[in-house]
Amino acid sequence: MPANIKASGAGAAGDIGQHRPDEVTVGCHDVVVRAGIETAPLDVGRYQHFVDDPAAGALVTFVGAVRDHDRGQRVVALEYSAHPIAEAVLGRLAGDVAHVHRGVRGIAAGHRVGRLDVGEVALCVVVAAEHRRQAFDACGALVEAVKRDLPVWKLQVFTDGERQWVGAP
Repeated sequence: MPANIKASGAGAAGDIGQHRPDEVTVGCHDVVVRAGIETAPLDVGRYQHFVDDPAAGALVTFVGAVRDHDRGQRVVALEYSAHPIAEAVLGRLAGDVAHVHRGVRGIAAGHRVGRLDVGEVALCVVVAAEHRRQAFDACGALVEAVKRDLPVWKLQVFTDGERQWVGAP
């Protein structure tokens, strides 16, 4: 299926809401793709709004939050760092998913950087698609691609003061 993918990304970190979404042409319809690396808390409702489409019969949202433990240790916070190309990579990953998953009408994805306390949202992925299976499959594929390929690293901060990098090069 041919796709005409424009550069994805919201612009500077933290301002995803100030820019028009990029659009990806997949087959005979446009797919809205929005991707951003943000310093401010992620507003899940705003990401859902980005992909609002009357042709979509399903909206699947994944929210990755900071949990209070890892491998038996109590976590108090995560400190995320991102490579300067992270936003472009996130946009490319979202565009790739839009290209290969039929029925997708829109994808919005955001990853937070900086210090996040337990319970705060680190990753938000929203997929609007014509049918639920398409939305679930595309959302899952993008979450896995982000975990595997996005150049974002986390420093875990434990209650005993220990700090441990996860996924750093």
